[in-house]
Amino acid sequence: MQNRKLNSKILIDIILGSISIFILLYYELYYFDFFDAYISFHYSQNLAKNGSIFFNKEGKPVEAYSNFLWIIIASLFIKLNFDPLISMKIFGLVLSIVNL
Repeated sequence: MQNRKLNSKILIDIILGSISIFILLYYELYYFDFFDAYISFHYSQNLAKNGSIFFNKEGKPVEAYSNFLWIIIASLFIKLNFDPLISMKIFGLVLSIVNL
């Protein structure tokens, strides 16, 4: 009897987890075309191409980003010649599922 209750709880957890992942994927794919990260991509591109996290190559450095790790990861994708927009969308989707 105890084993049967445990199995039904596990089954309910699997069903709810699957539904949650399905809803998350639907939401992510629905808003897949929306992406507002010009500033972060500019910082990432400068890091990948010039080796510095500055918005402009010349002048005073202005560090106006709030997502350091995201810029580092995006610059790695740029360095590997991947499309940063698609790569970061897929990376964000994978992290969302892992986080869920």
